[in-house]
Amino acid sequence: TPVAIVSNATVPEQTVVETTLATYANDVEKACPKSPAIIIIGDSVKIRSLLKDFQQTISTPLNIKTDA
Repeated sequence: TPVAIVSNATVPEQTVVETTLATYANDVEKACPKSPAIIIIGDSVKIRSLLKDFQQTISTPLNIKTDA
């Protein structure tokens, strides 16, 4: 089962740890995600790869393309 831990969501310091329930404990111990954090469990984690082009970072501003 996929798991994602999102720390500092929506700010430039955002980090995401993607793992599975089987390896969650070891991966979280290695990554040491900071508070505040949200834990997402299940198939919802899989859509992150579909949305990665829309993720805003401090070095890459969000560019929304329109037909206009």
